[in-house]
Amino acid sequence: MGKSLKDNYIEFSKNHGGTHALISKGIKKGIVNSIMRGSIPKANELYEVAKVLGVTVEELLTGDNPDVVLLQDKDEKEYVEKLLRIFREKQDKTIVAIKQNIEAFLDNPDKEKDIKKNIKHSGQ
Repeated sequence: MGKSLKDNYIEFSKNHGGTHALISKGIKKGIVNSIMRGSIPKANELYEVAKVLGVTVEELLTGDNPDVVLLQDKDEKEYVEKLLRIFREKQDKTIVAIKQNIEAFLDNPDKEKDIKKNIKHSGQ
């Protein structure tokens, strides 16, 4: 059984300053209180809450996101989080360079071997 709307709301609202912080972002106090009591608000209210939280209504209701990629291990998670941080915080030139590198790796899978060779040779 999945988590409740209340549980999901609490989890998602952590990134926004807590459960009642959404009131300052335009969500009515009654809606927040209703969710915290375990009730499900009207569809349009639920949509507004999800929008402010930056999630879909489905995610808010079920905790599931069909678009989420399941990461294989700790290393993948670490680097995906780093990439997300770069994309959200860095300047356009950095993002362009990263995109170009990713495309180069995808276009030429042997590129990784070439880079490793270059790293070995430059370290000698």
